[in-house]
Amino acid sequence: MIQDGAVVETGTFPATSVVATALGGRPLEPETSTNYSLGAVVRLGRFDLTVDAYKIDIDDQIVLSELIRNPAVLGPLGVQAARFFLNGVSTETEGVDVVGRYRLPTEAAGDFDFTVAANFNDVSLSTDLSPTLFARQRILTIEEGTPATKVSASADWRLDQWGATLKATYYGDVLQPGSTAASDYSTGAKTVVDLEGRYRLTDRVGLAVGVDNVFDEYPDYVPASLNSNGVLGFPYYSPFGFNGRYAYARVSLNW
Repeated sequence: MIQDGAVVETGTFPATSVVATALGGRPLEPETSTNYSLGAVVRLGRFDLTVDAYKIDIDDQIVLSELIRNPAVLGPLGVQAARFFLNGVSTETEGVDVVGRYRLPTEAAGDFDFTVAANFNDVSLSTDLSPTLFARQRILTIEEGTPATKVSASADWRLDQWGATLKATYYGDVLQPGSTAASDYSTGAKTVVDLEGRYRLTDRVGLAVGVDNVFDEYPDYVPASLNSNGVLGFPYYSPFGFNGRYAYARVSLNW
């Protein structure tokens, strides 16, 4: 691979291998986790509401080390750079899932099904590993590399052979960390809308056409100062990708 502009011969080695041991590797211990959860369900006629709160603690989490270059240690072993799996990270995740659903049947206009689902979570990490083994980029990827908030709302409609679904999903801001704070950038908070229409030709054959990301939403651009090669203009940490609008047609067959 290329690191700091130079081509280096690298490898990922078992934790108990000669190479990993020389760099401080030790036999892996099993991860341990403790989960707490509390939920409630409310049903009022055609309306359902589900709320689930959770807390997940993971100790001795197994992670991949940084790529280590130490010529004095690795040179005699014929390796220029190496990484290995190790324990030494603990994470705490707290969150709430909320799902609400309302069903509305009508005689003339068909049946409607409305759903709103939201997730709010917070991840924190603690470690006793040195930055040489586990640097800030990996720490922030775990803590802020996924949305802390995600909310989706959908409406599904059915009438005889016809059907349609409209869905909007809000993604909170996601950080794509660099090796220093100056090289961090983010995806921005975005809302993506999907639409699909369906028609059932027979009991076994159906047709569908749809558009994902109707409004051609993209994450924020990578700052020009950090996009040195110009190959990728968007953060690859984006929770909804960076391919823009997508249209499709589908034929389904059941037997």
